[in-house]
Amino acid sequence: MSGRTMLGTLLIIIGAGFLLGQMGVWDFGSIIGTWWPLILIFIGVVQLISRSAPLIGAVIVVVVGAVFQGLTLGIFPANTWALVWSALLVIAGLWLLFARGFHPVSSTSTDDMVRVFAIFGASNPRNASAAFRGGSVTTLFAGSDVDLRDAKLAPDGARLEVTSAFGGAKIFVPDDWHVDVTGLPIFGGWSNKARQTPAEGASAKLHISCFVIFGGIDIVN
Repeated sequence: MSGRTMLGTLLIIIGAGFLLGQMGVWDFGSIIGTWWPLILIFIGVVQLISRSAPLIGAVIVVVVGAVFQGLTLGIFPANTWALVWSALLVIAGLWLLFARGFHPVSSTSTDDMVRVFAIFGASNPRNASAAFRGGSVTTLFAGSDVDLRDAKLAPDGARLEVTSAFGGAKIFVPDDWHVDVTGLPIFGGWSNKARQTPAEGASAKLHISCFVIFGGIDIVN
């Protein structure tokens, strides 16, 4: 499941729940007040399955969701969160100190597709594909700078889906790319500041489909 699909699914479920609550079908406020940590667990599990976020980050999201759920259900004692939070800080610190040294990772990918899902943090990937075809970028209470300036478009062009909720995204493209943007803004918007290649010189183009709610998306060179 992509970040865009997951965000859309969550919005539909939450919106439908509140709508049914207003109609008196059920007390959705009480339900969401008890079970909202399942949203965090769901997000973390999707990140683990899709590998759209660092392993340690996805695990932390799942653990935090599980702790909050245990607290809301009265399963864990009140001091559980303080203990878990301390342990997570230690784990995150150890990972920062040693993981990079043991497993060096390049920040530049040559994959033909990008998959970015950022929640409560930043993700700033670079792509140098020889035949870029698009992908998806989703930010939720987060930001992302996606650098495509070293990439080459596939002969038939590319399509990139960008979703931003309570956050932002900036897409960097080469000077000679033709970019068009469509989508739906809700209390947000986007701007296409990329230089536009003349139509006769643009054999392929990047089409960006945006969904923005309380956020912003910028396309620049």
